[in-house]
Amino acid sequence: MSIIRRIFNIQPGEEKNTFLFFLYFFAIISAIIVGKTARDVFFLARFNPAFLPYIFIISALCVAATTILYIRIAQNKNQYVFSMITGGLLASSLLIINVFLNEWIYPVLYVWIDIITAIIVPQFWLLTNTRFTSRQAKRLFGPIGAAAAFANIIIGFSIQHFITTLGTDLLLPIASAFLFISLLLLYAIKSCSTRDYTIQRYPKKERKNAGVSIFNVIQNHRYIGLLSIIVILSTITISLIEYQFKIIASQTYSENQLAALFGMLYGIVGLASGFIQIFFISRILRKFGVLIGLLILPVFLGISSLFLTLSPIIIYALMARLSDLILRFSIHDTTMQILWLPVSGKLKQVVKPFIDGTIKNSAQGFAGLLILLVINLIGLHFINILIILLIVIWIICSVFLKKGYLEELKKSVGKRDLNLESFNISITDSYLVDLFKKTLISGNQNQKIFIINEIKNLSPKPWTKELKALFTDGSVEVRREILAFSHNDRHIIPDSTILNFINTVSDSMRTDGMIIAAKRKLKNATDLIKNCTNDSDFDIRASAYVALILLDAGNISNAEERLNSILDGTDTMLQISALKALTNFPELIKNETLKQFITSDNLQLSHLAITIAGEKQDEKLLPSIVSTLKNIETRKTLKSLGRRIIKLKLKKN
Repeated sequence: MSIIRRIFNIQPGEEKNTFLFFLYFFAIISAIIVGKTARDVFFLARFNPAFLPYIFIISALCVAATTILYIRIAQNKNQYVFSMITGGLLASSLLIINVFLNEWIYPVLYVWIDIITAIIVPQFWLLTNTRFTSRQAKRLFGPIGAAAAFANIIIGFSIQHFITTLGTDLLLPIASAFLFISLLLLYAIKSCSTRDYTIQRYPKKERKNAGVSIFNVIQNHRYIGLLSIIVILSTITISLIEYQFKIIASQTYSENQLAALFGMLYGIVGLASGFIQIFFISRILRKFGVLIGLLILPVFLGISSLFLTLSPIIIYALMARLSDLILRFSIHDTTMQILWLPVSGKLKQVVKPFIDGTIKNSAQGFAGLLILLVINLIGLHFINILIILLIVIWIICSVFLKKGYLEELKKSVGKRDLNLESFNISITDSYLVDLFKKTLISGNQNQKIFIINEIKNLSPKPWTKELKALFTDGSVEVRREILAFSHNDRHIIPDSTILNFINTVSDSMRTDGMIIAAKRKLKNATDLIKNCTNDSDFDIRASAYVALILLDAGNISNAEERLNSILDGTDTMLQISALKALTNFPELIKNETLKQFITSDNLQLSHLAITIAGEKQDEKLLPSIVSTLKNIETRKTLKSLGRRIIKLKLKKN
């Protein structure tokens, strides 16, 4: 278990939630895989495949209507209860449909599976976002999302063996069973949480403004307009390729063979996309940038479509479909997420769901209409030519989108409005890396601090050289910002630099050096720190005592005695210095002593003590904290600790 925690960077206390959400997502995706296999097989083998374009149109309309209705009903509902009810109804519906399966139920099943997918997947991510913070999301959404790849591999490859022995009639009951299993897992998730699962919504005024401005934003904001065009082109192209694949497959295979084919397809997609996500995506984007990330999917689709134009056989149709599923859910989707990075958080919150939902869904419906027009006016064989034409336009628009991305990225850095904290993936592209490097080297102090704060939300490795140089030669403000997130990173801040801090009397970060030396257990810093115990500066003296205790130095008892004498004494300035040092090591101060400082009449002592209590996360300190709430300034301090456990515990009590 410890090996898994290290590999996926799962912190202590996060294991249960992560594992339960992994299993929950696995069950959901498994239900979708089996359900989609059933609906495709039944529709293509038992119904008329020529009706598929109409299904695309009907499905788009029904999904749009259902999504709007679902959002309205779900508002201000308890998410846990509502998800349980929804999941139970959807699971039961599949059993009912299975009982009444006949020729005209197959189109209904096809659309119904699309509706189920449109409800339960966003519902899952909504629940995960209420459980995990944005920083946790960066670390844990990857391992949790990997459940989709595992489901594709395990369930996909199992389907073909299952069909061989039991046939296709049990596919829908199996899909229903997975949904019922997901309800049990959802109950387990709720049981280990005390959080309120009420769906939050925007104030009425904000939602009204968001709805009025959204079309104007897409029309007038060139970059967002290009993002919309890429989504439309890719969705239409992929829908045409899906149509071709299913038509050729229905003409080539029997019902059981179709089920085995679709199962194998899901298995291959799971293996290949998982492999690409682990070993290739970050390397491709860091080395070649977003343009290559954008072009990989249309180029592969174009090559396979050319083969399909020359010879419309199943192997080339399968090649095109595999290119779509493997590359779209790995490289393409990740690149599209990165392309939203320069868009302001407020604008993104309004426009992105509309583009990914309404526009994408409408494009799929339009694809169905386009197929009907081509078949009736020109002929089925011209669909391939249309696909190639759309891919050429897609590639041209991708080049323009890359240029727009660079322009918007520079604007965002200039305006200090990037907000990587809300960016739930840790992959960066070469353009972002280079822009950050240039800003760290030649930007003004405010820009440097902004970039450093954004790097906190990513891996600092690409900027190690620049951060190291800034930490040596930068201003005190810049150095403190770097120290805040890289104090344990010996590549950015070597041990020798820490020792220089402690040994340089004039260095304003001398106290920080002693604290970092204690955290790193630098025994060779002990003598230097001992020399600071008699310093005239209270902060330096207090930090030295704390550091010596942590280093387990030879005269540790003397350091403890002197620290305790400061805490028990009457010199307020010395006590403030001691509490400042102890904010880094809250375990060194006893609860009884801390309670006295929390209720102190000196606001600075009280606020420092409350900060330490926030780090200790001990419920025994809550009564003392509550007793200080009558003080407005203390309430402000508590508000600043809102993300810590104190807020949650106060809410609980």
